[in-house]
Amino acid sequence: MSSVRPEQFVRAGHGVRHEYDHDLVWQWGLRKPVIAAINGACAGIAVAIAGFCDLRYAVAGAKFTTAAARLGLPAEYGMAWLLPRLMGVTHAADVLLTGRIFVAEEAQRMGFINGVFAATDFDERVAQVARSIAHTVSPQAALTTKRQLYAELMRSDVGESVEESKRLIGEHMRGDDYREGVAALKEARPPRFKGLARS
Repeated sequence: MSSVRPEQFVRAGHGVRHEYDHDLVWQWGLRKPVIAAINGACAGIAVAIAGFCDLRYAVAGAKFTTAAARLGLPAEYGMAWLLPRLMGVTHAADVLLTGRIFVAEEAQRMGFINGVFAATDFDERVAQVARSIAHTVSPQAALTTKRQLYAELMRSDVGESVEESKRLIGEHMRGDDYREGVAALKEARPPRFKGLARS
């Protein structure tokens, strides 16, 4: 009789890059964009969970706090690495060192939130973003761009980044989605992209 071994379970987002094989960071290894829809208070680890999502939207007036400093703790779950990259060192130092409460509108000004929507139509507005991506963006281009975006955070040579992007553009220009995207643009119609190939 075999026993259950959790370490052998499939772990979504793992195996793309070794840097992603950690708590929360695994979201970067997922094949589709991850959207955080923050419809209330977002404190402590919830800020980190949202931060590792690809896009972040909040309801107007939602309160945020990293909280750790006020609890006598250091920045948790990689926020000292993540927040400076999302909102700049100045804002990251502010929210991490003070642990103060700030609202969605300020979070958007700092660059942490992509958009702030009224409570009355919050769910619909976030759903519109998701539908727009699903219906107008090539799944393969979205996957490649997502992989590029986070891989570039690990790279320290901007020249390598430029050369890698040129290689990827050339690769994608030979693909069906590029031909379909150009045709749809010329014909002024929505694109009919194929889904992602399994890999």
